Amino acid sequence: MRVPHNPDGMRVPHNPDGMRVPHIPDGYEGSYSADRDPSKRLNNMRITPFSGGSMTGEETAKTGEKPTQETGGMKETKKEEAGRKRSGLRWLGYAIVVIIIIVVAAFLTIGVSFSEAPAAASYPYTTTYQVFLPASEVVRIGNSEIIAIPTGDQVTLSINKETSEMGVGQTKTIQEQRAMISVLGLKILDFDFRIDATYLGRSGDTTQFYLAFKTTQQVPSFFIGRLLPPNVQARPV
Repeated sequence: MRVPHNPDGMRVPHNPDGMRVPHIPDGYEGSYSADRDPSKRLNNMRITPFSGGSMTGEETAKTGEKPTQETGGMKETKKEEAGRKRSGLRWLGYAIVVIIIIVVAAFLTIGVSFSEAPAAASYPYTTTYQVFLPASEVVRIGNSEIIAIPTGDQVTLSINKETSEMGVGQTKTIQEQRAMISVLGLKILDFDFRIDATYLGRSGDTTQFYLAFKTTQQVPSFFIGRLLPPNVQARPV
């Protein structure tokens, strides 16, 4: 029988049947029964685990630590969610910028054109502005050329070179016209209107009037204000 190498004088179990003695890894200590029955020797063998080994799954669960792989997966998920959130905010910012650009462009490209129109049966809608016409200067409202020349408590009002004298509180009708309003070159609104001008008196170098814009359909006051030229001070009444 071949005897295993035993440099440290360790007692080697008797092995009459030629059974191979199991290899004991480093870090484990064991004792063997000297029973001659091999099955009993294996059953009686005691193996004590080395305390310096890595933790098992149960021990990891008891300590509350998560495996490195799971922690890494959670980090990747959080990074993806943060990336999607940043991407969504970025596209929202782009959309807001585009909307602002469109609104500004629309405002800057509002255009008004005028043409003659026959007298309508009625003008049921009225928007009134208090306006200050510069004295003795030409003012164009639509297709009408207007000049107001104050003299004392009266004013000489010239509309398309037709003059008339007006006292305070008197009203003069300015001819009917049609207005077409466009935005970005596209027509969005057209309507017929006429203006009833009521003289209020002189104020410094200007003459005050109530201009009542009577229209065939309801028109937002913002667009009515666009019918007045920029050299006229006006405020809605």
